[in-house]
Amino acid sequence: MKRSLSTYSTFKKMLLHNPDIHLLPQEEVNAVQQVLLTMMDDIHSVCRENDLHYVMSGGCALGAVRHGGFIPWDDDIDICMPRKDYDQIRQCMMQRFPEKYYVQEIKACEQYDLSFMKIRLNGTVFCEHLDSEPEKAGVFIDVFAVENVADNPFVRNVQWLLSDGMQFICSCIRIRKKRKILLEMAGESRQAVRAIRIKSVLSIPFSVIPFRRWLLWTEKVLRMNHNEQSEYISVSSGVKHFKGEMYPREWFFPEREMEFQGRQYCVMAEIEKYLGKMFGDYQKIPPVEERERHALLAFSLD
Repeated sequence: MKRSLSTYSTFKKMLLHNPDIHLLPQEEVNAVQQVLLTMMDDIHSVCRENDLHYVMSGGCALGAVRHGGFIPWDDDIDICMPRKDYDQIRQCMMQRFPEKYYVQEIKACEQYDLSFMKIRLNGTVFCEHLDSEPEKAGVFIDVFAVENVADNPFVRNVQWLLSDGMQFICSCIRIRKKRKILLEMAGESRQAVRAIRIKSVLSIPFSVIPFRRWLLWTEKVLRMNHNEQSEYISVSSGVKHFKGEMYPREWFFPEREMEFQGRQYCVMAEIEKYLGKMFGDYQKIPPVEERERHALLAFSLD
């Protein structure tokens, strides 16, 4: 049996069997999708007004190709932006919609502890177990930075080791800080308990340095390459990390528009190649038990 210290998929599956969580029925999923479309309309217009570039990614890119919009059970949107545009989108959104949205980003939010951005809709509630600011946890769109990758193979490997290594250290410290609630959630799941305990122990020598300092160092490492004409790019803060989400730049940019729920949003130039690497046989509909869903502590669109 293959063993792994990865906690992302383990915790997602674990939460689905927790009696304290709220799983959205299909009518609530549909309502969330409509809210996400209005949010995406705002983001798209802000990007157009400020000459910022983005592409829909993950399940949204898959949905655009396979369903012409949302995957029926999907309740979120992911987008990716070149690092230089990623650095501008928060300020642009807050200038255009100062009361409508709350944008969580590592440098701007003291309590936020993830290496990607969340644009949240004020006045809604979409609170997950590990949200760092539960009082501000509205419906969200995830924004990932597209990083430049070194052309030199040796430097590229150094970039990979630093990127994944720093993010692993942050993951271990994050798990240690939240281990009590995580162990309660894990229950009798041996795989989850094992990952939590090992990561907590591994974090000990690093925890003498404040967590926020590690987060800011990691942010600097992720953005370390400034060559905007590099052959390859990587969504290194994504679920498959640096090498798992490294692509030829020409697969992503220049982006193109594709229909999504009757609207026109931006996707990768070679979206089919991206989907093939990310999902394999992406036209195959997964069985119900393998469909990704968010497990919520609190939910409201009022």
